[in-house]
Amino acid sequence: MTGTAARAYGLAVVSTTAALAVTRFMWPVFAATPFAPLFGAIAATSQWGSGPAGMVAILLAVCGATLVFPAGWQLRTLLVFVPIAAFSSRLIATRKQTIAALRASEAELRATLVAQQQAERDLRASEQKLRQAQKMEAVGQLVAGVAHNFNNLLTVTMGYTDVLLERHGEQDLDHHDLQEIRKATERGAALTRQLMAFGHKHNATVSRIDLNRTVANLREMLTRVIRGDIELTIGLASAPAAVTIDPYDIEQAILNLVFNARDALPAAGTIHIDVAPEAIDASHSHADAGASPGDYVRVCVRDNGVGMTPEVQAHLFEPFFTTKEVGQGTGLGLAFVHGIARQAGGFVTVETAPGKGTTVCIYLHAAAE
Repeated sequence: MTGTAARAYGLAVVSTTAALAVTRFMWPVFAATPFAPLFGAIAATSQWGSGPAGMVAILLAVCGATLVFPAGWQLRTLLVFVPIAAFSSRLIATRKQTIAALRASEAELRATLVAQQQAERDLRASEQKLRQAQKMEAVGQLVAGVAHNFNNLLTVTMGYTDVLLERHGEQDLDHHDLQEIRKATERGAALTRQLMAFGHKHNATVSRIDLNRTVANLREMLTRVIRGDIELTIGLASAPAAVTIDPYDIEQAILNLVFNARDALPAAGTIHIDVAPEAIDASHSHADAGASPGDYVRVCVRDNGVGMTPEVQAHLFEPFFTTKEVGQGTGLGLAFVHGIARQAGGFVTVETAPGKGTTVCIYLHAAAE
């Protein structure tokens, strides 16, 4: 017997016994309605106990009636009291069951409404992601087309500059100016390469590389480009982390992420680069980021800087979007990283919060042995 059932039957015994005692010692008061205390005991038992406990209370009342009621009242008690008491107990028990069923239906309805509201929110979020993806695709195509034509112009400029450099030796007064033109043209060419990478239109020289070796080779350069008050740490995978990608592209992507991490550290801080393999299946948390199941190699750049607000995160991969001051950034760094990852069949994840730093990870398909 459970604790609840034991309490219900205990209530039946106590309430009925008390009612019989009241009836016995206050008989003149209840002479007109001798079962009033017993009805009250049975009603209380059925209401706060249970239906079966109410029936036990009726049996106790009937058994006690032979001792409590004077001669002549006992038969009338059995003929009148028992049907009325049983009907009342059943009525109260049915009412309790009805109320319990109504409460269960109400709870189920609330759960259904909550599920519908969550489904509507998920649908709106999916629609927002789709619109954002379509907008980014359209912007990428436009940017890539403009960058391609601009790159053709830069190629002509660079070619004529090389011809002029050959005609004007180092002793010539125009040589230095021509070199500056050549450098500016090269910077423009690098910029258009990033734009075309964002638009998924540049011609990559794909090869099989080990990300461990790529990151290790960048250590010296990265140490020079970050400030002296920033600590750079690197963690490499225990086994070769082979991927198939343009080596120049992945190097530029890592450099962009390190530059962003450096700029997110107004004072001393740490930047950590981590290379590790990771298997992704359909239930993985990154499955909604466009990741197809399989074996990946991720390279993450983590800083303990200022972090980013949700409003900034919503525009991270848009070209020319930047939170830096004018002249401090082009807003193409993360757009370039995103384009490179997409072209290689991978994806990018960002984890950040104001005051809690930022972690940006590039996931690339692991190359087959």
